[in-house]
Amino acid sequence: MTAPGLTPITCSDDTVISGFARCNGISDCADGSDENGCTKTGFKCRTVDQFVDFTLRCDGRQDCPDGSDETPDCKLTASCKDGTKIAVGAVCNKTPDCVDGSDESVECAPFACPMQ
Repeated sequence: MTAPGLTPITCSDDTVISGFARCNGISDCADGSDENGCTKTGFKCRTVDQFVDFTLRCDGRQDCPDGSDETPDCKLTASCKDGTKIAVGAVCNKTPDCVDGSDESVECAPFACPMQ
């Protein structure tokens, strides 16, 4: 399964993390560079200066005034290893939605910078 979602971020030490980690209120890069310049956290609505909690993305209800938290890719599904279908937006979001956790596999960009 390839990891859908936001473009991965490269930390200053060249570690790559998931784009979902940008501005989420947690320093995922060793130097915290994934949180630099962030004044708000959550999913940024596309055309308005508003953020909604990441858990509201693809939840079936429009929370951004422009509807950007409920895009067509929300209707797409991904398959867990056991065959269960989940929303593609639930893959690599730091929360296991599959019983076996296969939606948060090693194919997701690392969420934490490695220890040195």
